[in-house]
Amino acid sequence: MTTTTTAAAAQANVTVATIRTWCRRGVIAATKRAGRWIIDTASLAHRITIGAIKRRRTHMDQAPAANTMASKGDTYVGRWPNAITSRIGISFEYIPEAMQRLGMLDNDAATRYRLVRKFYSEEPANEIAALTPEQAMQIVAALKTIQAEIRAAARTHCYCCGLPLNRYDECDGCGDQ
Repeated sequence: MTTTTTAAAAQANVTVATIRTWCRRGVIAATKRAGRWIIDTASLAHRITIGAIKRRRTHMDQAPAANTMASKGDTYVGRWPNAITSRIGISFEYIPEAMQRLGMLDNDAATRYRLVRKFYSEEPANEIAALTPEQAMQIVAALKTIQAEIRAAARTHCYCCGLPLNRYDECDGCGDQ
């Protein structure tokens, strides 16, 4: 049984150019007639099976390593707090608060202080290294919520005296803003 490059590409879920490359390199059994590749379907099926096995092996080898941020290395874990908070526009000192809100960190002030000190030095923190990508995304969402709360509070009160702002976002007490 034979097939065309277009049908083979659809069957193998690759591009027609990939099928032509496989034909030229002898990866699949094919002959060229009148300028067109005629592909043996059994050979194509075998190649598709080999590709599926390779993908499965690669996925299984990579799965355990990708479970936590520690798999990306100490440099990444150390710089993550500074990098992520600078993108959001909030101080990395709020990360322990975000983790606490999500139940990832207890109320221990010493732990929060130790984390912030590590963030300053870009030293990897075990609490950050143990995060899964999903937990990291939850922390980012919590940081955005904290940032929104800070902005909302900043817009309603004067920076100088703390009195509520009038409807023009000005302070009636000191005339600031």
